[in-house]
Amino acid sequence: MKKSQLRKLIRESIKEQLANPGYVCDDGNCLDCLNPQNNSYCLYAAGTQNIPSYPTLNACLNSGCGGPDLCKQCQSGNWSGFMSWYNTWTNGAPFNSSNPNQPCTHICNKITQWQGNCAGMVGNPQWQNRIGCKIEAAQQLTHPAHHNCSC
Repeated sequence: MKKSQLRKLIRESIKEQLANPGYVCDDGNCLDCLNPQNNSYCLYAAGTQNIPSYPTLNACLNSGCGGPDLCKQCQSGNWSGFMSWYNTWTNGAPFNSSNPNQPCTHICNKITQWQGNCAGMVGNPQWQNRIGCKIEAAQQLTHPAHHNCSC
């Protein structure tokens, strides 16, 4: 391969990466641009220089996209065991208790515990993502449509 062909190939590859970022930061979340649900936002981000884009999930998470507390974001698609964990957790004893304080006491205690655990996960974006998903799932369960908890 000639040098000129190699240069052209490299330029095209760089242009392609800039036009199709792997992840973009949107409102504290790293969106996967390969996910069709994020196509319009990723295309918009690629054409705008003020929206950060990253080649990998770790690069996006390590960028501070979610602010100093990365556990506030959840990319459940990047945790293959999320649904298994969720189903196991929500089928546990506190969710099937006749105690009128349950499962709210359990959910609120877990939110507090997981938020505390986040501080110890600095530098480990994959675990911060898992804790973020747990916190997000628990917070959703506190809403009136679910258990109407006041944490």
